[in-house]
Amino acid sequence: MSASYTDATAQVTVASTGDVFACYRDQTLLMAGLSSGHNLPYECASGGCGSCRCKLVSGVVETLWPEAPGLSVRDRRRGDIVLMCQSRPLGEVTIDVRVRRSNDMPRPLSTGAVIDRIRPLTHDMMHVTVLIERPMIYLPGQFAILELPGLGRRAYSMANSDDGGKCLAFIVKVKPNGCVSRDLAIRRLPGERLSIEGPYGHAYFRADGARPVVAIAGGSGLAPMWAIAQAASTQGKRDIHLYFGVNSARDVCFTEEFANLSSIGGRVRTHFVVRDGEGAAFRAGLVGDAVVDDFPDLKQFDVYMAGPPAMIDAVLKRFVDESRVDSGRVFFDRFI
Repeated sequence: MSASYTDATAQVTVASTGDVFACYRDQTLLMAGLSSGHNLPYECASGGCGSCRCKLVSGVVETLWPEAPGLSVRDRRRGDIVLMCQSRPLGEVTIDVRVRRSNDMPRPLSTGAVIDRIRPLTHDMMHVTVLIERPMIYLPGQFAILELPGLGRRAYSMANSDDGGKCLAFIVKVKPNGCVSRDLAIRRLPGERLSIEGPYGHAYFRADGARPVVAIAGGSGLAPMWAIAQAASTQGKRDIHLYFGVNSARDVCFTEEFANLSSIGGRVRTHFVVRDGEGAAFRAGLVGDAVVDDFPDLKQFDVYMAGPPAMIDAVLKRFVDESRVDSGRVFFDRFI
């Protein structure tokens, strides 16, 4: 394919296809490829999963996170395997990567943003809204990467459906060693600036058809599941069951929002599931068990999940091993 590289800092060639795309200043290989319409493989887009590994055939890249767990010891020993989401080319490069069939998903962009509001939800989660300078088209369930100058990049899912506006909402869990989340919780104030890159993610709402929806959220995985439940509820033709699993009663949040969503047309059911069983108002146990108890057979449902990897893997294993779901209609994000 032909392209103009006048303003680009690098030209990237895909060895297997001969396709060429431009990589502009501050873009990673992954963002540049996706932005130019190449359907490159990835999952978390933040260095944790390794799904965007590729071979660096020629050229040099800058690595944003040298210790990213997405690369194995063997990868590092080889020296020519890089993560596209953590690599910025320094001049012309050639990569060897499997390119998927094209799709019509929104292409990622970079934009400046300012913090609009930070609202505490629990002892370690907060609701953050930001105003972005360029409108970002995205699908419910997708995520973006927030970058705070000097502190790093972190992926967070949008907690609101795309309405064509310039406001994005996120549910942020504050982690003990999380530079970005702790800085947002402790230091950041409305009006302060940051950068946002996105959208990313394949676990987005499939608006085709009228299959009932089960959305399963663990912790801050509530954000994309909330966006998906909201989008599904506007169609008015689907039954929707939103399950929110947490460790203890003090982790429960969004109770008012859940009640409001449940009041829409009578087709939305919301469920709080507390692992430790505290509080008579909440269902006790594991969120995956609660879903199976309610729906032993999910083959006619679209199932969406987001949360900690251990939760996602455990629920997937049970659903798939016990043939409870249509594997082609299960969509998930691991919050690594």
